Amino acid sequence: MSETLGGPIVRDKLWFFAGGEWGNFNAYWPDQVPGPDPKDDTSALYDGKITGQLGHKHRFNLTYNDHERLEPDGGSVWDEPTTWTEFSVDTQSYALDYSGILGQNTILEARNGELESHEDERAQTPTDEPHFIDYTVSPVETFGSPYWPWLWDSHMDTAEIKVTQHAHDFLKGDHEFRFGIQYNRMGELGEPTGITYSYKYDYYNVLYGTDYYWYEYNYRFVATPHFYGGESETLSAFVSDTWRINSDVTLELGVRYDKSKGWIKDLPRLDDDNNPTGEIIQGRDQVEWNSFDPRLGFAWNIGGTGENVLRGSLGRFHAGLIAGDYNYPPPQMPAYWYEWQNPETEEWEFSHGFFEAEDISLRPGVENTQTWEYTLGFEHQLTATSVIGISAAYKQTTNMMGWYIADDGEFNWETIIDDVTGEEIQLKDYLPLAQPTRLKGNSTGPGALGGDRPYEQDYLGVFLTYRKRFSDNWDLFASYSWSESTGLNPTFNSGGGLGEQGAVFWDSTTMSNPNIFYGATSDRVLGGDRTHVLRLAGNVVLPYQFKLNSVVNIQSGRIYDRRQNYRLPNTTGYIVTKPAADRLPTQYLWDFGVGKHFYFGKDLDFSIFLQILNILNDDAITGWQTLAPRGGGDLIPDAWVLPRRANIRLRFAF
Repeated sequence: MSETLGGPIVRDKLWFFAGGEWGNFNAYWPDQVPGPDPKDDTSALYDGKITGQLGHKHRFNLTYNDHERLEPDGGSVWDEPTTWTEFSVDTQSYALDYSGILGQNTILEARNGELESHEDERAQTPTDEPHFIDYTVSPVETFGSPYWPWLWDSHMDTAEIKVTQHAHDFLKGDHEFRFGIQYNRMGELGEPTGITYSYKYDYYNVLYGTDYYWYEYNYRFVATPHFYGGESETLSAFVSDTWRINSDVTLELGVRYDKSKGWIKDLPRLDDDNNPTGEIIQGRDQVEWNSFDPRLGFAWNIGGTGENVLRGSLGRFHAGLIAGDYNYPPPQMPAYWYEWQNPETEEWEFSHGFFEAEDISLRPGVENTQTWEYTLGFEHQLTATSVIGISAAYKQTTNMMGWYIADDGEFNWETIIDDVTGEEIQLKDYLPLAQPTRLKGNSTGPGALGGDRPYEQDYLGVFLTYRKRFSDNWDLFASYSWSESTGLNPTFNSGGGLGEQGAVFWDSTTMSNPNIFYGATSDRVLGGDRTHVLRLAGNVVLPYQFKLNSVVNIQSGRIYDRRQNYRLPNTTGYIVTKPAADRLPTQYLWDFGVGKHFYFGKDLDFSIFLQILNILNDDAITGWQTLAPRGGGDLIPDAWVLPRRANIRLRFAF
């Protein structure tokens, strides 16, 4: 339900708008049941805006937003109700925008804004019992508290001033100069509120050397609660010029400068019960980067008729400062470790862990990620309402930030057997109290299996397009793209093996295992890559104002790796035994809709729309239970394209 109200406060000078929206949503998948105290997803959104016209040349907008959401987990029959969580978020923001015309050729624009947000992932039914996972049954069952409850507070302050100056017949052409400065201040503070948990795991056909074993153990993860978070500040300046040399040639020239600083502020130390001890942990400076990025673009109207246009651009771009890349681990983070329960004594014994986590930080001299981007495209006007085009884009990204593993520590070489090929694989087995130094840097480090390799990524894409704007009661957009992403990105082995490209670290240590870099090369095709994508979208208006629309999407399945789990005397983990092993099946998706609008006088109208999704009922696999099946067995799917389905939308306005 939503309500809006607006109108003038002072005629022709000052206006207001206020709105509110309240929502309830309840949906459960077949293997889920309502919680012990059923709750809907709820939302309450409040928005306000004031617009003022100061004379004929000056205008301002003041906006305020207060949005709250509560999203309880529907729960699963395989999980004890006390493990079910609910996510709440409360966000407030305001923004003030001003624009004014100064003289005949100058425009001044200014903006200031602030945002604060509080997020909470908590138990629906709190309990003091720790979280427990039973991997010996299928499906897996969980008990006790939620797996990883947390709190997260964030804030953002922004300001920008931009001046646009139009200059006609100046320096051999017409120019539109833009000068601007920007300021951004961001920060967050997180707290995992329940991070000790245990689980039971059974190992079948696990290799110790060249022999297979079966065993069942209880494990426990132990850590002390702690705060973590990062602060950042960026001051930027830019200059650009749209230079129209003549009616057929336009150049875009620009340069941007960013001065960025990131740090971790002082944090209170917590005890085992999440209470402050009174001790303050001193923060530290993390990064200080300066970047200077030139950009160039052009548009050439070939022949001067407007029927053929050639466009191109090149430029360098640096990544925005992301605290999630450097805010974890925080200074003096408590040590954490895994324990296993000795079946004979039932005592918990040390397995593996990190004891010098306070030393895990950034490698000195780490650089900010940068991308050089090159584009070239050509468009030809077929008719007065239709255009075809071909374009290409190449991006070369370097200095990506990932785990850097030093060549210190002590380890033994251990041999495992590839489950599929039977070949021997040599892995490093680090001693529990002699782990290598782990930092965040721009390469894998010499301690990574296979040696030091830079984190970098190349992307190449070619695109064909056809656009026909709406005329004669129909329109159509069609595109085909071919693309390939290659390289060694910092999260190549995460994302369930489908590979995340450009994911932020947050608190993940998945990629810090030296053995995970087995087989990782700088020219591998990255997970998640789709080679071919064909898309069609169109609308048709029939007699009596019946409206038809249709969307066709044919796309290659994402590429994935083949994995294998291993256990060494002191180390456990997984490796990629076959990079880019295969692709998920191609998807053939066709959606169709029909609708009509009815008018009942000036104060009432009604519309109805029927939509059928996935008409072909394509059931392409979109995910696997695991990419490391026991003993090298077949992959078992666990996710598919949603089946054929329909929905009806009704709309009243009065």
